[in-house]
Amino acid sequence: MNATKRAPGVVARINKALAAAGREERLVRGRGYYYVAEGESSGFPSTSIYVYRLGPDDFDFAAREVSEIFKAAGIAVELHERAGK
Repeated sequence: MNATKRAPGVVARINKALAAAGREERLVRGRGYYYVAEGESSGFPSTSIYVYRLGPDDFDFAAREVSEIFKAAGIAVELHERAGK
């Protein structure tokens, strides 16, 4: 079996950026959408990103969407990916 090391997926990269921003919330995959869970998310007006799949190049899109979820809850958060991923 030829196992190749896969790059971390967008969800893992977003969660790493959330942790680096000091947030306890996490992006989680649901059935046909993604959502923010844990931390203060139970009080957010919306937690969902209605997109079926996030590809390896979708970090910027997902970061904007997650930031908008936080913004709607009155929390400013900027998500950045560190060089070297």
